Formats: sequence, structure tokens, C-alpha cells
Amino acid sequence: MKCVLFDLDGTLHEMNQEKFSKAYYESLTSAYSRLGYDKELMGTALTLGVLAMKDNDGAKTNEERFWSVFKEVFGEDSLKDKDKFIDYYKSEDYGLLSEHCAFKEDAPKIVKKLRELGFKVILASNPIFHEEGFIGRLSWAGLKKEDFDYLTTFSNSSFCKPSEGYYREILSKNGLSADECVMVGNDTEHDMAAKKVGMDVFLITGDSLLSHGEDINLYPHGDLNAAFDYILTKSGLKKAEIK
Repeated sequence: MKCVLFDLDGTLHEMNQEKFSKAYYESLTSAYSRLGYDKELMGTALTLGVLAMKDNDGAKTNEERFWSVFKEVFGEDSLKDKDKFIDYYKSEDYGLLSEHCAFKEDAPKIVKKLRELGFKVILASNPIFHEEGFIGRLSWAGLKKEDFDYLTTFSNSSFCKPSEGYYREILSKNGLSADECVMVGNDTEHDMAAKKVGMDVFLITGDSLLSHGEDINLYPHGDLNAAFDYILTKSGLKKAEIK
């Protein structure tokens, strides 16, 4: 095993997904309404844009899918405000959403230790956000972009979880084979889907677990420390102290 893929929300930090999603839509639609966009219509554009990305078949990037929907709702001239998305993810409005997340003290330590041990580490969060959106959420977990060898965003991805295409695209772009990788995440539908392409998997259990009714005993599972030990054991390494 040479590569570890980490989900973000509910894995590297705790998150109340329902509350975060609701607050995110309210925050972003409010920000765009201040630019003159109809708030209710903006909510519709976001919902349709996310659905288009989740249904992506690989023909276009998720970013292209999103903006094609946005253009259909608001017209060609709306594309001039693309950069406003980047500004939003750097804003205090977006930063306030961190109240729906809880810091996991061991997360940054484990990510950095794995890289010290020679593992390639990839942030494999569902790529429906601009890179800046992930950078902001990583900071809530005590991490930064540079702590990862690669991260999936809506600009470099043409599929979403739980599509097998999502995982195959990561392998292709990073010169990896499935049997060299383990996917660590808290969602049995989205993250454990990596098993279908031949990756090893580890399910993070806890307050943010999304099991979708599946039996979690189908997968090796536990907290981040248990995942760390599992990775080392599967790689034939001795347990390492996390500092």
C-alpha cells in the first residue's frame, strides 16, 4: 500500500452535514443576492448545478457542468461573476460555517505522519466545490492544501462519488493502481464505493457516520487512530507514534 485517500467532512473533522448544507445554501445565496441575484432563483441554480455534477458522466468537468446550468438559469452574462465564487470562499461569511464542524486533534497529525512515512496522501472529498472551498474547510481541520499530494475539486474531476469513475479518475491522474490504495471515509455509500474498483477501505465511525442503512461490520471500521494502525499493519509497518 502506497497511497491513502481521505474524505474530509465527517472524516478529518466532525460535521453536522444537514446543518452545514442548509447554512451553506443560505450563506451563498445571501452573498449572491447582494450582487443583485434573485435569492430564490439562486437556490434553484445551486440545487440544479449540484445535481448536474453528481450525475456527471465524464464528458465534461464538474465545473463545466455547474456553470452550464448556472448560465441556463441566469443567462450568459452571469458567467462574468465566476470569480465571485472564489471571493465567497475566502470571505468571513464562508468562515462562519465552521461552527457546524468540530476539530479532530489527531487528524492533522495522522496526515502529516503518513507523508513522513512515505505514503502519498490524497484528499478525496466529493468534488462539487471550487478548490478555495476545500482550502477553507481544510483549515477548520487544522490542515492545508500543501499537506496533500492531490485533492479532487470541481475543476479537475469529471465524476462524483459514489461513481466508480470518480475513483478510476484519481488512479489515472496519479499513476496509481487500485491495490496500492486505501480509501478512508465515513460514508458507506460514497466512500466505501472505492472497494468496487479494487481499493482497500476503512470506515470512520462516530457522530458523523453516514451508513445509509448498511451494516458497518461489512468494513474495517473505527476512529482515525484505528485507521492509522490499519494502514500501517496492511503495509507491513510497525505502529508509529503520532506526535
